[in-house]
Amino acid sequence: MPRVVTDTGSTDDTVAMLEAAGVTVARGNVVPWRWDHGHNLSLHHLPADVDVAVRLDLDETFEPGWRAGVEAAWAERPETTKLRYWYQWSAALGFMSDRIHLRAGYHWTGATHEGLVRWAGDEVQSVSNAVRITHHRAPGKRHRSDLELLRQAVREQPGDARMHWYLARELDYHGDAGAADAMRHYLTLPGGTPHERAYACRTLARLLPAEAGNWLLRALEASPHEPEAYLTLGRACWDAGDAVGAL
Repeated sequence: MPRVVTDTGSTDDTVAMLEAAGVTVARGNVVPWRWDHGHNLSLHHLPADVDVAVRLDLDETFEPGWRAGVEAAWAERPETTKLRYWYQWSAALGFMSDRIHLRAGYHWTGATHEGLVRWAGDEVQSVSNAVRITHHRAPGKRHRSDLELLRQAVREQPGDARMHWYLARELDYHGDAGAADAMRHYLTLPGGTPHERAYACRTLARLLPAEAGNWLLRALEASPHEPEAYLTLGRACWDAGDAVGAL
């Protein structure tokens, strides 16, 4: 199984350690840096006989049995072009991801929070519960370039609600005064998931205390199964002496 890592300018012992482990290391330089160009460069470096590609970051690992799961998925449904599998982001959070795909006919797009796009032929997705990738991110790790890359992604895709949500969230992380306006703008756009829309409303409740009640009610409406807005609204009622409202 070919294992190829594209090194875009590391200055430590990463390359030597990878090569000692039998990994093929390809060199590349992406200037200015953006995640989609980096991943597309990695696809270009794969050997010509590779049929199925897996994007795996260095802080991610496959769980045992993954290859059998991938092969079984394609054997059961040969027309598959992209495979959804379990991704363990943290001990408390796991979800289905989709970074296993046919090598041909796909490319990455988006300066950051990039997405996989099928450009040749129809997309056929399959699902495997036998494939799991675990994330081992260092606590508190942040990419210093994320905010500017998100601004670039929004410039390139001004109608993409998902990118606007990521930008608004990053502005809030940075304590930027424009975070509230960015969240408001996101909520005017079509699309977005119930979780994202509820998160935006809860953030606005925190950033705009005078409007908190309204935003928390909107968060409940957007995603009624999530507990955070109920808890925050109940606590606010209790603090205001409204025991009935808190219940």
